[in-house]
Amino acid sequence: MFKHERPLQFFSWIGLVLVLISLALGIPVVLQFLQTGLVMRLPTTVLAMGIMLVAFLSITTGFILDTVTRGRREAKMLTYLQYSAYQTSLERESHAASSTDESAS
Repeated sequence: MFKHERPLQFFSWIGLVLVLISLALGIPVVLQFLQTGLVMRLPTTVLAMGIMLVAFLSITTGFILDTVTRGRREAKMLTYLQYSAYQTSLERESHAASSTDESAS
């Protein structure tokens, strides 16, 4: 339900977790590269890069779905606003009385 009503928050949290995992994997590789000039753990580097791409994809998905959800809400509201307001009992009685008078004549 949360995913359908607030997709930006949902996918941003997923993206944030993935970014943190990617940074935790990637920072030691970068520090080692700065010290030695070599990338000794290439699979870890590729994994960190892939997780970071998935994180950005998740955040982008959240933005897109949030836009779609906002458009759906606005369409519902416009549909709702097409209907007239609820009539009070006095208005209904006066309308019924006037239509009875018209039909009698």
